Amino acid sequence: MVLIVATFRYKANGILIPFRDENGLIQGLQIRNDNESTRKFRWFSSNDKLNGCSSKSHTHLVGNLNTDTILLTEGGMKADIINALSGKPVLAIAGVNCLPSLEKTLKILQKKGIRHIQTAFDMDYLTNPNVSKAYNEMTKLVVKLGFSYSTLIWDSSQKGLDDYLWAEKKKAN
Repeated sequence: MVLIVATFRYKANGILIPFRDENGLIQGLQIRNDNESTRKFRWFSSNDKLNGCSSKSHTHLVGNLNTDTILLTEGGMKADIINALSGKPVLAIAGVNCLPSLEKTLKILQKKGIRHIQTAFDMDYLTNPNVSKAYNEMTKLVVKLGFSYSTLIWDSSQKGLDDYLWAEKKKAN
């Protein structure tokens, strides 16, 4: 195993979000900016360094993959929150247009025995035509690869499944 220690400077405050592969290894890092007036998410890149991190879009896997069903959502941090609150395994893409990286990961998961995808995207795919179009392309890919799929629906007052699960947890306490 190679251990890389690095320091970096970034012009703004934010959260560093690891994107992990099926073995739990970090394959990419995203920075979530605290400042909402700038682009919210950026990829950290060190691909000019030996064993560096690429800025290409990655998928993120969290949870126990010894199952036949996995949740599919958008955003690495969202995936971590959904997994922490539900205990379910989650696959995240960086955005609904990140189909090449999704296809690669789905083929890996298929070999591991996953057969069913439950989509859990923010509810704006129902109202935003651009997001809806990208979502439909994503579901076509899922079907083309031989998966069955279903879509999780929750109380629309909560934008994402992470928000919904958090609200339910607060109600229960």
